[in-house]
Amino acid sequence: MDFKEFLENIVIALPEYLLQYDIEDIHIEEVYKNNGVKCTGLAICIKDENISPNIYLEYFYSLYKQGSSIEEILELIRDEYNEARIRMLNDEYIEMTKEDLADNVFIKLVNYERNEAVLRECPHMRFLDLAITFRYLVKQDEEGIASALIKNIEMDRWDISLEELYQYAYDNTRRLFSPMIKPISQVLNELTDGLDIPDDNNLYVLSNEHGINGATCIIYQDLLHQLAVDRGTNIYILPSSIHEVLLLPEGDNTDSCQLVEMVKEINEFVVRDIDFLSDTVYIYDLNDQCIKF
Repeated sequence: MDFKEFLENIVIALPEYLLQYDIEDIHIEEVYKNNGVKCTGLAICIKDENISPNIYLEYFYSLYKQGSSIEEILELIRDEYNEARIRMLNDEYIEMTKEDLADNVFIKLVNYERNEAVLRECPHMRFLDLAITFRYLVKQDEEGIASALIKNIEMDRWDISLEELYQYAYDNTRRLFSPMIKPISQVLNELTDGLDIPDDNNLYVLSNEHGINGATCIIYQDLLHQLAVDRGTNIYILPSSIHEVLLLPEGDNTDSCQLVEMVKEINEFVVRDIDFLSDTVYIYDLNDQCIKF
């Protein structure tokens, strides 16, 4: 079966696996994520319930193509839905209000060009070839982070200016997601369970303590300035993904064209489309004390 036929079969057969629920409707929804990445969600609507978790089906189709039967996949979807529904019902619903905004709004950097359609519907600010967007922190625990994109409709309801929103978000982002700069050798040592990797390439990783949306830390130019002062030179900023960037002190043999080609190649073959930030190599100019591109 192709993907369309697979979806049709899932929608038709799934009710037999969810007989304990009074199902009003099961349908397919297209959900657009960062960079315009489209995901296919399965919405299961239960009578007298106005919220429903989305079950994304691309993963289950990959299992089908690897040899899993439709029956096995339907059982997996049923189990995932049951678990997601329990989490959803146990989580306290948090309404986005102006009163809570000051403590819960934060910044996420995204690629401007790839997110133009979404940006038309939400407050944002241009930053280099990127866009500063604003999200509302719904929940943060050991399982991860749940947040919601703030849209223009909320801005109108709250009667708040873009400048006010940015100031709240700027302060909160640093407080909620503490930035960090580490030599890449230290990061690799942590990932390889203490394997001793020598620091001989002068490369650093800039992210936050959670490792999620850590590329946003380039808005804190005081961090870049301090590293530039410590190294006595300009700092190249290499986008690795939305989750981190690499920092490379400028040297006599640094070839900016080669760095650009390296970033493009990594983005094309390594970075997932949904995690893409930019193909541009930026530089923090120590004399002018700003990021250029």
